[in-house]
Amino acid sequence: MKRLWNDLSYFLKNKIYMAVVCLTALFSYGFAMTHPSIGIDDTCIGLYFEEGLAPAVGRWVLYLINKIISLDMFLPWMTEVVAVAIFVLSVTLWCVLFRRLSKREISIWGYAIFASLFLSCPLISEVFVFYLHNGICLAYGLTALSILAMLDALEEGRVRYLLIASVLLTIALGCYESFMIVYLVGLLMAFMVVRIGGERVKRCVLFYVPATVLVAVVFRAVIVRVLQWMFGFAIPEDFTVTARGVVDTLTGNGMDLAMVLKRFWVMYYLNGFCYLPITVWVISIVAMIAYAIFKTIRKRDVFIGLAAIFIPIAPLAIVLIEGLPTHYRASQYVPLVGAFVAFLIFYEIAVVGRDKLRRVLSGVAIVLGLVLLWNQSADMNKWFYVDYLKYEDTKQVMAQIAYDLEKEHDTSKPIIFKGAYMVPYEIAKDAYLPFYSPKYQIMKRIADAVDPHLLEKYNAEDGRGYVFAETPVASTFRWGVTAFDGTPRELQAFWNMHGYDFKIEKDLEIIDGAYDVLDQIPPYPQAGYIYETEENIIIHVSNQ
Repeated sequence: MKRLWNDLSYFLKNKIYMAVVCLTALFSYGFAMTHPSIGIDDTCIGLYFEEGLAPAVGRWVLYLINKIISLDMFLPWMTEVVAVAIFVLSVTLWCVLFRRLSKREISIWGYAIFASLFLSCPLISEVFVFYLHNGICLAYGLTALSILAMLDALEEGRVRYLLIASVLLTIALGCYESFMIVYLVGLLMAFMVVRIGGERVKRCVLFYVPATVLVAVVFRAVIVRVLQWMFGFAIPEDFTVTARGVVDTLTGNGMDLAMVLKRFWVMYYLNGFCYLPITVWVISIVAMIAYAIFKTIRKRDVFIGLAAIFIPIAPLAIVLIEGLPTHYRASQYVPLVGAFVAFLIFYEIAVVGRDKLRRVLSGVAIVLGLVLLWNQSADMNKWFYVDYLKYEDTKQVMAQIAYDLEKEHDTSKPIIFKGAYMVPYEIAKDAYLPFYSPKYQIMKRIADAVDPHLLEKYNAEDGRGYVFAETPVASTFRWGVTAFDGTPRELQAFWNMHGYDFKIEKDLEIIDGAYDVLDQIPPYPQAGYIYETEENIIIHVSNQ
């Protein structure tokens, strides 16, 4: 513990490191911290923490923390500030990890650029807008600590360190199951750095790693079962959500494997033409593999190249288990890979023999790193602004509906929502790539060689272009109409959070029956979009 504190202090007491990382945190997350929005997940806090849906699907850590400190309410600003502070500490733990692995004296600027690029990756905006950010800020640090404990187990050969590694990984998986991939990718990076440094890795790692993973998976399953026994929560039978664990998803969802892999390729490689975090990911993968091949030839160590190749392969594990391409909000390995390549650049600069050349190369690397850092922070701000505009639009529409209901209808009747209100194009246009753009034409030519209809699956429903981002176009309205159990319970919760109190229809047969008259009801905001019957009120909310 003392060693860990000393390693952390090296960074936390360094003015250059803290200045760069804290400014990055401010630039990247300042808007989100000061402009709270209510969207998907924010309306169902009680469902997650009071009724226990979060631990029922395997995400039990925040549920237990809520037993100590209050998280079961909407806490704008507070949760964002605390999360960013934890995130800064987490990326610093990754710096500690790579500093221990490196036998070279790397510039503090190298670690600052690594941590800042990690912190500011715009793909994080896809998950950060969800309530409590799915615990990723905490889980990143826990994963780094787990790998550090694994290294201690290898160095000292003590089983207790292996157990600590498993416990830490268990907690990380209890935040978000996607951190199994982060753990595997982190281990591959650690192995790669060790081999580049000319050191051997003990053969017992072939036992330690699978043992740690297996124990963590079992621990997680046991913890969920124990908590279910203690608190009596379960996933309601009428809910569409499922448990998020390896054992629970091994059967997949029956989707065609070839199509899953093709869609994964589009999302995580082809979208590099238009989506900045994927652009950085693709360039990083190419640069890392090229660097590893060079080191493999020079050091005659094939394991360096294999480690680099398996880093982009590792994410396919969760794809094969779930039977669907991983959502961007669950791709926590992407920020780590981009930052790692920046670390490798400074890692190599550190051994340049000539002082003057080393200073020049370091200066160039710092400038390029800061340029990328600026662009990532700017992109992050853009997506947080889009999320805020989405919230303002939803709030305005719901307020207008409430006004029209109270003015002209009997609000004692239960309400049925029908239709698909999408995020307006004017708000989400930055997530669209026009069909006439040169980038799309290049992507289309490449994709057509694989499958002529592949890119069509990502075309916007309104026909305005190709959609390359996910969360920015995710409509709170569309989700809230049927979320969880097929009823508009989450739209009712949204209203409640803004001071309105309306009843909703909970009988699914009656809700489904509303389709019979939907063609007769014009969509919002046209006159007559609210249709009142003797038993209920049907609201047609659609902008398609």
